[in-house]
Amino acid sequence: MAGLKFTDVYGEKATRYAGGVDKDAIMDLFQNQQFDEALVYLSRVLQADSDNLVVLNYKGYAYFMNDNAGAAITCFQRMLNVNSNSVTALHYLVLMQENSDAGVALDHALRLVRAVRDQRCGTVSGDRRVRRAARA
Repeated sequence: MAGLKFTDVYGEKATRYAGGVDKDAIMDLFQNQQFDEALVYLSRVLQADSDNLVVLNYKGYAYFMNDNAGAAITCFQRMLNVNSNSVTALHYLVLMQENSDAGVALDHALRLVRAVRDQRCGTVSGDRRVRRAARA
């Protein structure tokens, strides 16, 4: 399978529905700044899988763009509960908290630097699901 792309093996549909959501539909909603509609769609997907990092990321972004920092922070913190090294979650938490809570933002920034370093060095993932599976 060397040289084959993900879409060559699994088809375009697998990429389009990454994380259980229709990526094209979400991107269209985001492009058209229809964040409320995106949140309704994403909330339904999260009911089936509350640890879905892709959907939590999209939902956090939709809240962020909808000027609902509290709800966005909750989504990104939930992402950290699932994967303590989520670069995306840490990045947004730094952005959203740098003016309101500098100490918390600094903590997230330091974790972000370590998470990026760990990813580049190939150290153990912070994903709770991976750690749980490894113990089993």
